[in-house]
Amino acid sequence: MYWIEGKFPEALAEERKAAVLASLPEQVRDADEVAAVFAKSGLTAASRRSAQLSARKYHGGDVDAFHIAIQYGTARDKEKALEWLHRAVSGKGSNDWFSLRDPAFDFLREDPRYRDLLRRVGLPN
Repeated sequence: MYWIEGKFPEALAEERKAAVLASLPEQVRDADEVAAVFAKSGLTAASRRSAQLSARKYHGGDVDAFHIAIQYGTARDKEKALEWLHRAVSGKGSNDWFSLRDPAFDFLREDPRYRDLLRRVGLPN
Protein backbone atom coordinates (compact mmCIF):
# COMPACT_ATOMS: atom_id res chain seq x y z
CA MET A 1 0.00 0.00 0.00
CA TYR A 2 2.88 2.38 0.74
CA TRP A 3 4.12 1.99 -2.86
CA ILE A 4 0.70 2.89 -4.24
CA GLU A 5 0.42 5.88 -1.93
CA GLY A 6 3.86 7.12 -3.01
CA LYS A 7 5.35 6.64 0.47
CA PHE A 8 8.54 5.09 -0.83
CA PRO A 9 10.77 5.30 2.26
CA GLU A 10 8.01 3.64 4.30
CA ALA A 11 7.54 0.95 1.64
CA LEU A 12 11.25 0.15 1.61
CA ALA A 13 11.34 0.01 5.42
CA GLU A 14 8.42 -2.44 5.47
CA GLU A 15 10.06 -4.64 2.84
CA ARG A 16 13.20 -4.77 4.96
CA LYS A 17 11.20 -5.65 8.10
CA ALA A 18 9.40 -8.44 6.23
CA ALA A 19 12.70 -9.87 5.02
CA VAL A 20 14.13 -9.77 8.54
CA LEU A 21 11.04 -11.45 10.01
CA ALA A 22 11.18 -14.14 7.32
CA SER A 23 14.89 -14.69 8.03
CA LEU A 24 15.83 -14.03 4.41
CA PRO A 25 19.26 -12.36 4.53
CA GLU A 26 19.48 -12.04 0.74
CA GLN A 27 16.22 -10.10 0.65
CA VAL A 28 17.41 -7.91 3.53
CA ARG A 29 20.50 -7.03 1.49
CA ASP A 30 18.37 -6.43 -1.60
CA ALA A 31 15.99 -4.15 0.31
CA ASP A 32 18.94 -2.24 1.78
CA GLU A 33 20.50 -1.84 -1.66
CA VAL A 34 17.26 -0.59 -3.20
CA ALA A 35 16.78 1.83 -0.29
CA ALA A 36 20.30 3.18 -0.81
CA VAL A 37 19.73 3.66 -4.53
CA PHE A 38 16.41 5.37 -3.78
CA ALA A 39 18.05 7.74 -1.31
CA LYS A 40 20.82 8.59 -3.76
CA SER A 41 19.04 8.68 -7.12
CA GLY A 42 15.28 8.53 -6.64
CA LEU A 43 12.43 6.21 -7.49
CA THR A 44 13.31 5.49 -11.12
CA ALA A 45 16.80 4.23 -10.33
CA ALA A 46 15.57 2.28 -7.28
CA SER A 47 12.82 0.64 -9.32
CA ARG A 48 15.28 -0.34 -12.03
CA ARG A 49 17.69 -1.85 -9.47
CA SER A 50 14.86 -3.66 -7.70
CA ALA A 51 13.69 -5.08 -11.04
CA GLN A 52 17.20 -6.30 -11.81
CA LEU A 53 17.42 -8.05 -8.43
CA SER A 54 13.97 -9.57 -8.90
CA ALA A 55 14.82 -10.77 -12.40
CA ARG A 56 17.68 -12.79 -10.93
CA LYS A 57 15.24 -14.48 -8.55
CA TYR A 58 12.68 -15.13 -11.29
CA HIS A 59 14.55 -18.10 -12.69
CA GLY A 60 14.36 -19.76 -9.29
CA GLY A 61 10.59 -19.32 -9.26
CA ASP A 62 10.61 -16.88 -6.35
CA VAL A 63 9.31 -13.83 -8.23
CA ASP A 64 6.36 -13.35 -10.57
CA ALA A 65 6.98 -11.88 -14.04
CA PHE A 66 4.20 -9.31 -13.52
CA HIS A 67 5.97 -8.07 -10.40
CA ILE A 68 9.17 -7.50 -12.38
CA ALA A 69 7.23 -5.81 -15.21
CA ILE A 70 5.65 -3.42 -12.70
CA GLN A 71 9.08 -2.54 -11.31
CA TYR A 72 10.38 -1.80 -14.81
CA GLY A 73 7.18 0.13 -15.52
CA THR A 74 7.74 2.26 -12.44
CA ALA A 75 11.25 2.91 -13.74
CA ARG A 76 9.63 3.87 -17.09
CA ASP A 77 11.80 1.36 -18.92
CA LYS A 78 9.50 0.63 -21.87
CA GLU A 79 11.47 -2.21 -23.46
CA LYS A 80 12.09 -4.13 -20.22
CA ALA A 81 8.51 -3.61 -19.00
CA LEU A 82 7.15 -4.96 -22.29
CA GLU A 83 9.63 -7.85 -22.25
CA TRP A 84 8.47 -8.96 -18.80
CA LEU A 85 4.80 -8.39 -19.60
CA HIS A 86 5.20 -10.58 -22.66
CA ARG A 87 6.85 -13.25 -20.52
CA ALA A 88 4.01 -13.08 -17.97
CA VAL A 89 1.30 -13.30 -20.62
CA SER A 90 3.12 -16.14 -22.37
CA GLY A 91 2.60 -18.38 -19.39
CA LYS A 92 5.77 -18.04 -17.31
CA GLY A 93 4.09 -15.58 -14.92
CA SER A 94 0.84 -15.63 -13.02
CA ASN A 95 -2.60 -15.33 -14.54
CA ASP A 96 -3.20 -11.97 -12.86
CA TRP A 97 -4.28 -10.25 -16.07
CA PHE A 98 -5.64 -7.35 -14.03
CA SER A 99 -1.99 -6.48 -13.39
CA LEU A 100 -1.86 -5.25 -16.98
CA ARG A 101 -3.96 -2.30 -15.79
CA ASP A 102 -1.47 -1.31 -13.09
CA PRO A 103 -0.74 2.46 -13.13
CA ALA A 104 2.95 1.62 -13.67
CA PHE A 105 2.00 0.88 -17.28
CA ASP A 106 0.13 4.12 -17.97
CA PHE A 107 3.02 5.33 -20.12
CA LEU A 108 2.59 2.24 -22.33
CA ARG A 109 -1.11 2.70 -23.08
CA GLU A 110 -0.57 3.94 -26.65
CA ASP A 111 2.18 1.48 -27.56
CA PRO A 112 0.86 -1.08 -30.10
CA ARG A 113 2.80 -3.89 -28.38
CA TYR A 114 1.05 -3.15 -25.09
CA ARG A 115 -2.33 -2.99 -26.82
CA ASP A 116 -1.57 -6.35 -28.43
CA LEU A 117 -0.92 -7.87 -24.99
CA LEU A 118 -4.26 -6.57 -23.76
CA ARG A 119 -5.98 -8.02 -26.81
CA ARG A 120 -4.25 -11.39 -26.33
CA VAL A 121 -5.67 -11.80 -22.84
CA GLY A 122 -9.09 -10.47 -23.77
CA LEU A 123 -8.93 -7.08 -22.06
CA PRO A 124 -10.28 -3.99 -23.81
CA ASN A 125 -7.84 -1.31 -24.94
